[in-house]
Amino acid sequence: SGDGAKICAQCDPGLGTLGVGSSHADDCIDVCTVPIMGFVASTNPQSRVAEGGNVEITCESKHTYGNTGTRTVVCSSSTNNFPASCRQVTISTTQSSVKAGDSGVLNCVVKANDVGTAIQWFKGDSETPLNSDDTAYTIATTLATSFEDDDKTKQSTSALSILNFAADDVASYSCKMDYNDPTLDDESAEQALAILGLTVTPSTAQIVSAAASLQLSCAMNLDETYVTRAVAWKLNGGAEISSDISTDTTSDAFTSTLTLSSIALTDAGTYTCTATYSLSDGSGSISLTGTIEVTVRGIETHPAALNVDLGSQIQISCVAVGDLQATITWKRGTTDLSGDVDVYAEDTKKTTSTLTIATAAAENAGDYKCIADFAGTAVESNVATVNVYDIGITENPANVAYLVGEDAVLSCTVKNPDGATPTLSWYKVDGDTNTAQDVSDINFNGENPGISTLTFSPATMANAGVYKCEAVYVVGDQTITRTSTTANLYIRELSKKLDEYTAVSALGGSQAFTCEYHGDDGVNAVAWTYNDGALPTGYDVTEGSYDSGTDKWESVLTVSPIIKSSGGAVKCAFSFSGTGTDITSTTNFRVRAVEALESEKISSAASYTVTCKYQGTDNPTVSWTVAGATVSDSDDNIGITAGTLTGSERSDELTISGRTYSDASKAITCKFSFTNPTAELTANTVLKFRGLSAGLNANYYSTGNEVTMQCSLGVGADGSVPSATAWYLDYVDSATPPLEAGVSYAIDTDSGVSNGLFKTTLTIKTGGITVANAGKYKCLFKVSESETYDSEGNLDVRLVTINPSDEDIYSYANAGLKLSCTLDASDSKSGITWTDPSGSTIDSAKYSNDESNPNIHILTLESSAASGEYKCTFAFTEGSSTVPVGVFSNVNSNLVTMVSDPALYSTYGSGVSVTLSCQVTSPSQLTLKFHDGSSELDPSSTKYEDGKTQVEYAITVDAANKGGTFTCRKSATEYSSASTTLTVFSMSTPLTSPTRGNTGTATTLSCVAQSHADVNVPTFTWMKGNSAATETAEADVVAEDKSTVTSKLPVTISSDNDASVYKCVATYSGLAAGTTLDSSTTIIMNKIAKSSEETVKTFAGEQVVLSCVATAANTVDIKWRKKADDWTEDDRKYVSLTGVPEAYDDDARTRKSTLTLSSPQASDTSDSIECYDETIGISGVMQLEVIETSAGNQEVVSGAETVISCDVTGLLAELDTVAWEKSTGDPITAEMTDYEVAAGSYNAETKTQTSTLTVKNGINTADAEYKCAVTRNGQTRKTSVHLNIFTITPVTPMKATTSVAQTLTCN
Repeated sequence: SGDGAKICAQCDPGLGTLGVGSSHADDCIDVCTVPIMGFVASTNPQSRVAEGGNVEITCESKHTYGNTGTRTVVCSSSTNNFPASCRQVTISTTQSSVKAGDSGVLNCVVKANDVGTAIQWFKGDSETPLNSDDTAYTIATTLATSFEDDDKTKQSTSALSILNFAADDVASYSCKMDYNDPTLDDESAEQALAILGLTVTPSTAQIVSAAASLQLSCAMNLDETYVTRAVAWKLNGGAEISSDISTDTTSDAFTSTLTLSSIALTDAGTYTCTATYSLSDGSGSISLTGTIEVTVRGIETHPAALNVDLGSQIQISCVAVGDLQATITWKRGTTDLSGDVDVYAEDTKKTTSTLTIATAAAENAGDYKCIADFAGTAVESNVATVNVYDIGITENPANVAYLVGEDAVLSCTVKNPDGATPTLSWYKVDGDTNTAQDVSDINFNGENPGISTLTFSPATMANAGVYKCEAVYVVGDQTITRTSTTANLYIRELSKKLDEYTAVSALGGSQAFTCEYHGDDGVNAVAWTYNDGALPTGYDVTEGSYDSGTDKWESVLTVSPIIKSSGGAVKCAFSFSGTGTDITSTTNFRVRAVEALESEKISSAASYTVTCKYQGTDNPTVSWTVAGATVSDSDDNIGITAGTLTGSERSDELTISGRTYSDASKAITCKFSFTNPTAELTANTVLKFRGLSAGLNANYYSTGNEVTMQCSLGVGADGSVPSATAWYLDYVDSATPPLEAGVSYAIDTDSGVSNGLFKTTLTIKTGGITVANAGKYKCLFKVSESETYDSEGNLDVRLVTINPSDEDIYSYANAGLKLSCTLDASDSKSGITWTDPSGSTIDSAKYSNDESNPNIHILTLESSAASGEYKCTFAFTEGSSTVPVGVFSNVNSNLVTMVSDPALYSTYGSGVSVTLSCQVTSPSQLTLKFHDGSSELDPSSTKYEDGKTQVEYAITVDAANKGGTFTCRKSATEYSSASTTLTVFSMSTPLTSPTRGNTGTATTLSCVAQSHADVNVPTFTWMKGNSAATETAEADVVAEDKSTVTSKLPVTISSDNDASVYKCVATYSGLAAGTTLDSSTTIIMNKIAKSSEETVKTFAGEQVVLSCVATAANTVDIKWRKKADDWTEDDRKYVSLTGVPEAYDDDARTRKSTLTLSSPQASDTSDSIECYDETIGISGVMQLEVIETSAGNQEVVSGAETVISCDVTGLLAELDTVAWEKSTGDPITAEMTDYEVAAGSYNAETKTQTSTLTVKNGINTADAEYKCAVTRNGQTRKTSVHLNIFTITPVTPMKATTSVAQTLTCN
């Protein structure tokens, strides 16, 4: 159809018979030049055939039949109705209006019998297809590759997504199949897209003052797809706003407007308008949201009206809120006032201002307001009226406490101005409930100010509670109420008191006392007292606690066990933390106590008294029984003394007399009888007769004679033999062993009781008596473990030993014979007398005592003394009838004589010798020996001439023999009366060696030499080495008794006298032997010696061990340190190092410490490493140089002159040498002109030196490595420098032909 043009189609059996029959497959004329399925080339082709349209297909026979046929086919996508000439293009979208920011999606479907090269998309009238490479779009196309199920059509699809849809994307979009043939590309479809938008007005945040007006609007654009539009308004996400909203629809927009009139502070916040686009059928919708921030500046809290009393405080406040801090001022009427400092809260944007008037006066009344200024925008508050009245409560009721039954009174003081007398009321407050009190209990004295009272008479527990008073004033037309603060009325009672108890108890039992408090206020504490003081032992308190449910507190005091001292005044007291005094209750606790008697009373007395004691407040009657029979004061040998109750005590006595050892035991009972209540208390005992009838004498004496002692025990008529009997000497305790019969003792003890007595006898035999037998003797009778009887007597033994003890005594020469009596006695003598052969007493001037033993009494006989019997007799104050006597029966008076001087003096030293001599007159040569007090000494020579035996003894003064006292003897009993004492002088205080100290230490060398008053004191000389000391000695100091002489030499320790030997020499004159004494010391200066080198040089990483040895008199603590990097003379800073000390060598007086650096680095280099001791102030300083070399890798260009550097760090001085080597190890010498070596200069500040090697003629690949060799202290370390060499290698030169392309390569 159309303009009559022919449309040719390839003959298709599927078209059916077209007038010529289906058997003629080639009946169609060959009009179509290209046998394709689709439109043929035509000057006026049919442009489109839409689905449902008609197409005419004409077939002309190519044979002679000349038949033509025309068939009209309806283009349809249904089966069998889509001929080759039909082509269908459709475009669709799920939404023709797109929300801004979403993606707009269009879908294109091309349905035809043929497929082109692509599906193209176009925007608006543009003929340029959209490019899928544009980031604003995505295009997804699928071209068909086979027929659909109808075997006639192929369906291709394409989807266009427009990303982040915006206003400039609003347009009509079309799609078509591109056949790469302009005549076939016009079949297309078109779809328009619109944007869904929302415009908010005003577009910025709004700041308004309270009470202003504001309009907010949201506008939606119109869209034919979404025909329904709605706008909802909310504030701060709350409920939807339904009032003050209007809408307006124009040709291009739908607008909703919210009108805010007289804006309040509560209108501030975020307003949201939610615009909803809905499809007409309700199948979908899109919502858009716009926001507008509204800030309101205004007064959030207005000042409040206030009625105050004259003189009280006025305080009003206001709070302003906005987007920034406000400046708040105040006015009373038109008068400007100054408020307190504004307080601004950044988080809430609130500014608070308070106006305070401390004391209200009449002129302070008026209308007040605050003005808040927000950076030029002022907002005023409402007016607050302040009234000042001369009324009110001037004194509030106070907390009070009363006991049940007392008059309880609460009071408050109120103002009572003329013409405004208040009406007064009292209320009991219970939570929110106020109960008015009876007016009959309320009183007002009518004064100004006046006192209003509330009285409860008498008070009960029901009156307890919280109260307040109220004053109502009528001032003008105003009724003003003033209310006091609340006060507590406490009503208290003791619901259980101590006087309700019968407090009478017997011993051994227990008694409980209970106090219970009842009241509505808590008890602070409960206390119990005894006789107004602390509770004694046995009084235990269960304190209890306050029960808020019953308003009670119960406390219990328990006395257990009851003893006689338990009675007394018992008081409980409840104290309170608040108002009121303690509540107390007191009772008198009475105790009936009878002191128990011992189960047995044992006595040896003929008369014995039993005492019964009672304690209590009741006065009992007393009766006695003896051996079961009641006795009275009128009975024989019975005496009764009745007691009286004094205070709380009574004592009654029973006396039994006329007792003897033949009496039997008697049971005794005392009984106390009571009334109100009736009771009896008894005490019992058994009286037995037992005791010593005869004991030991106080003193016994023996001079070697036998001694007898006897003890007897009375046990009574019914008594028995003691369980044990023993004798002791110097008894201490039960561990002392008893005496046993034997050589020294004989013991005779009775086997039974006779006439009520039991005896034991001890005999000390004559042959066994020595002073060891002296002492205190005890006889002991043991009846039981708890009952023993004993008696003690002292024995003194007095024995004499004579010397010489020979029957005949001889003496020689004429110096006198000594007789001695040695007293061995246990007690002290009062004197001694000697008698001669005539019986006469010798003059006491000739008596003497041994210096070493005062008990040796000596009588020295002169040459004229007579021979015969001599006696020594000792006298004693006690026991004077028993004294010892020493008898020398035959004394011959001839004596030995000491020839040597009584006193000899010598110095101690090598080769010194002293000779002693003695003699005796004798008819022939005798044997004499010397004695040094401990042993006999053989004489060195003996001779006999002129009727005398003469002997000498040479003493070598050495370490084994340094003097003493010597006598000469013929025998042990025949010796010289005189002696010779040899005194050997030595240095009593020699020099101490060595003498140690720090350099500069001042010390004084001191020598003390012995001397004696009988000789000339020595003189001193000081030597240093072999020469006289250069120091000046102090003046010698001689002791007052000339026993010592001291010489001192002041010396200052230094390196000049270190290791020097000083010697003091004492020189004597006029001695028996020897002339000098000396003593020496070596000066040793404390120091720390560096055992390491002065400067230690090493390379990094190689272990270094430094050591120091300190020489000092005592243990030193060697520490290590080095100078810090920022060390200066003015600020000496150090870094501590950790060394390892060895043990102190006591013999050598040294201590060593080592510092080990396992892997030192250049940073460890220091020109001062010290080992030191803080106490003695000595140190050793060393230097440590740790050399570290670094070269690293360098990048160089082949053929260029290159400078290679080697950095050496950690140097203390310039390097000895720096050398360079090739990688082969060959050294680079000065003769090699291709190289230049520079050692570099030393930088003392950084301790570095850089050496360089210049390769003049350029580096080649064979020179990839060099080595710099650093030598220090004989050691060499080499460091490699690796070179990355860059080379450019051109290709072989080439010949090229004009216009012919060539490739050039650079490696």
